Amino acid sequence: MLLSQERKSLKMDVPIYFFSRTGNSKKVAFLLAKKLKTEPKEIQSYKFPYFLWLILSFIPFLPVKSNFPEVKAEEIVLCFPKWTFNCPPVTYFLIKCPCKRLTMIITYKGWGKNHYEKFYKFLCLILRKQVKIHFINIKKGSHGRRSQRLQQILHSLSCQSTF
Repeated sequence: MLLSQERKSLKMDVPIYFFSRTGNSKKVAFLLAKKLKTEPKEIQSYKFPYFLWLILSFIPFLPVKSNFPEVKAEEIVLCFPKWTFNCPPVTYFLIKCPCKRLTMIITYKGWGKNHYEKFYKFLCLILRKQVKIHFINIKKGSHGRRSQRLQQILHSLSCQSTF
């Protein structure tokens, strides 16, 4: 549980955006939004079959058009899944999003976490002053670690001078 002092220090007007194909990242975004007392905003894209998304995820920097509520804040939290090398709707969002400071929460099950972090940090730092990346493992049996990791992320948000 967050200490009451930490709860008070959390900035409540930090928008949370999320993209989720299977619902895992959506679940994390809603848990975080509940703690921050805000409503998450969904990034929506085409309803392609899994196989097509898989092929597209192998192409670095490929954006696929997505729709999302306008980003007006300079600081946001973005929650999305780790795909093979790229999550095209998220890449599109990041290219279009004018925010200056970004905290990314990436849900994952498998391999390539370090490569993914480098890829998105490179992409984001071109357009932003500050980028923080957190990963949450969503493998079956990792619920306790997932809850603990979410608490760590909430704590890091409360300790950041920009959030």
